[in-house]
Amino acid sequence: MLLKNLFLLIALVAVCAYSSPVYEDSEGAATSDHHGRVQIKVYRGPSDDHFAPWGFWVKQPADDEHH
Repeated sequence: MLLKNLFLLIALVAVCAYSSPVYEDSEGAATSDHHGRVQIKVYRGPSDDHFAPWGFWVKQPADDEHH
C-alpha cells in the first residue's frame, strides 16, 4: 500500500513538473504584427470612503519600443 501511494505521488509530481501552460494568444504575441492601439479597461472599485462600481475604456497608441 505504501509503495502504491509513493508511486502515485511521484507520478503526480512528474505530471505537474513536465506539463507546460497553454496560452491562447501566444501565437499572436510571438509575431511582429502591429495592431496600432491598445485598449485598457480601467475599473475603480471600493476605496476607504467611496464605492464606484463603474469602469471605462482607455485607448492609447501601442508602444513600438521593446523592453
